[in-house]
Amino acid sequence: MVLISHSLCAKLVRSKSWGSAGVITISSAIAELVNMGGRTFLVPGNFPLGCSAAYLTLNQTSNKEEYDPLTGCLTWLNDFSEYYNEQLQAELNRLRKLYPHVKIIYGDYFCCVFFKNQPILGSWTNPYPLVAV
Repeated sequence: MVLISHSLCAKLVRSKSWGSAGVITISSAIAELVNMGGRTFLVPGNFPLGCSAAYLTLNQTSNKEEYDPLTGCLTWLNDFSEYYNEQLQAELNRLRKLYPHVKIIYGDYFCCVFFKNQPILGSWTNPYPLVAV
């Protein structure tokens, strides 16, 4: 995992340039591998980075509005993760049309973390709030 400072992270999130570059790199790699004979790809999405202990530590702030009140995660960083995942899925859909003979599977890690830990009837039943399944 590459850790970057709050100010750089915030600039990248606002510009969304880092996410686009990552998606382009993944797309190019898949296209090259298809041309080499690859037929099945599992492409993982991004975790909710705003819930990462490392990012929470590096980007801690006394501004409570930057945190999701339910999860305690950094909302702006999770918003970026969601944006990145949406862009990645759109690109994977484009590649699926371009290469209909190739199986491209999207691994949705973002939802795995949150669906595993959704509150039931308004209270948390899992003592470990971020456990991926």
